[in-house]
Amino acid sequence: MRSNVLKTLILLTVTLIFFSSNSFSQTGSYIAPTTIVQLTSTPNYNDLNDYNNTGKVVFENTIKIAYGLNYIYNGTANFGFQTGFKISNEGQNYSGKLEYDVNENDSTPFNYTSSVNLRYYEVPFLLRFNSSFEDYVVNMAISAGLQLDFLAKASFSTLPAPLILPENYLDIKELFRNTNIKFIAETSFSFLLSDNWMINTGLQWTRSLMDIENKDFKFDKTKHIAEYYFPVSTKKDVRTDISNRYKTTSMTFGLMLGVSYWFNKP
Repeated sequence: MRSNVLKTLILLTVTLIFFSSNSFSQTGSYIAPTTIVQLTSTPNYNDLNDYNNTGKVVFENTIKIAYGLNYIYNGTANFGFQTGFKISNEGQNYSGKLEYDVNENDSTPFNYTSSVNLRYYEVPFLLRFNSSFEDYVVNMAISAGLQLDFLAKASFSTLPAPLILPENYLDIKELFRNTNIKFIAETSFSFLLSDNWMINTGLQWTRSLMDIENKDFKFDKTKHIAEYYFPVSTKKDVRTDISNRYKTTSMTFGLMLGVSYWFNKP
């Protein structure tokens, strides 16, 4: 997947350079509030291969919303820099069928559904490659870079719901890393509405470069329910052995919608 994304970015970069013109330079600074409707997932090699084929854990699509405010500075007609602040809701939905519940020591077959929900505060740093406004109407840009993620909140839900005694309650946030780094790439189009205002749309893709799970957490099978074990929220017939568990990544693919204000023209 990474190689395909890089090939796409290279192709788009060549396209921008080829079609760029000086018809209407967009040098200057912009403020751009943005909303992103995104597909999110937290894939793990162990879960996808060891569980998914058996039907114990089935990954399902998750649609969540992110929103934020970007600052864009174009130092030249075709090259610039982008940063900002974003609140991103991410996670994963699951379903499955088990013949044994390790919590209840029950061998009655049952179906379940579950989800883990993560909220991140994110700060992206991207380089931008811009075309000039063709015919004074539309501009195309691609951006790529790194993003700092700070975990703000974590929760899960499971049906049928597990019984959690007050003394065994665990803050789900402890099961995930507080900080992470993502690769981020965007392709966007801006449509000029007036001398200063534009409407923006495009696609964004992100993927964490590090494990989002906190595998240093010390589980205690005498007090921690199976749903606390990785993958968080799913029912289990045996508690997860994290000694050989592969890393879990966070991925998003979203449709961006927003506006931008051109406040510092040269």
